[in-house]
Amino acid sequence: MKRDRFFLIMGLILFSIVLFAFAPSFYLRSLTNQDPLPFYFIIHGLFNTLWMFVLVSQSWWIQTNNFNIHKKIGTLWGLLAVAIVCMNIFIIYVVAQRPENLNSYEMRVMGPVIGNLLGVISFAGYIGFGFYFRRLPQIHKRLMLLGTISMMGPALDRLHLKYEFLKFSSDYAFNSYIYVFVGSLLIISAIVIYDLITLKRPYLVSLIGLVWFLLSNELFSYIVNSGLGKEIIQFFQGTG
Repeated sequence: MKRDRFFLIMGLILFSIVLFAFAPSFYLRSLTNQDPLPFYFIIHGLFNTLWMFVLVSQSWWIQTNNFNIHKKIGTLWGLLAVAIVCMNIFIIYVVAQRPENLNSYEMRVMGPVIGNLLGVISFAGYIGFGFYFRRLPQIHKRLMLLGTISMMGPALDRLHLKYEFLKFSSDYAFNSYIYVFVGSLLIISAIVIYDLITLKRPYLVSLIGLVWFLLSNELFSYIVNSGLGKEIIQFFQGTG
C-alpha cells in the first residue's frame, strides 16, 4: 500500500460513516414522515458533508500527484473550516436552549452541548495547526485527519440511535460508549498502528492525538458530572 493511500482510505471510511449515520435524519429525510429540519441544521449538515468530501478529494489529489490543485483547494478548505466552527458553535447554542425539564435531558442537551463543544475546540486546534504545518506533509495530513475524527462523535452515536440492528443492548449509555468512545479510539489507534507498520515508530502528532482523545474524554465526564456542565449551558442561555 502506498503511504498516502492510507489517508485516502481513512477519509472514505469516515465519509461513509457520516453518510450512513445521517441518512435517515438528514440525507433521506424527505422520504420519511419526519418534520422538515430548520434551515440552520440544513446548513450545518451541508457544511460538514462538504468538509468530508473535500477531505477525500484532497487525499485523492495527493495520491495522484496533483499537488497544485491540492494547494489551491486548501485555501478554500481553510475558509470552510472557519465556517464550520462558527456554525457548530451556533448549533451548540441552539441545543443549549432546550428546557431543563425535557425528557432525557442528559442525553439530548447536556451530552451534546459539552461533547460538541469539546469537539469544536479539538477540531479548531487540529485544523489550525494543520494549516500551520502545511509544508510538513507527514504532520499536516495527520492533523487534518485527527481534526475530522474529533467531529465524528455525533455520526458514530447515530449508528445505534437510527439503526436497531446495530444496538448492542437497550441501554443508551452502553451503546454510546461502544460507538463513540471505542469507535473513535479504534479510528485514532489505526493512525498509530499505521505509523508503527510503515515507519517503525509512531509520529509524535499521532500520539498527541491519542492522548488528547483520552484526556478530553475524561474532561467530558468531569464537566457533565459536575456543576461546570450546567454553568456552560447557562452561559449559552445567557443566564450564567
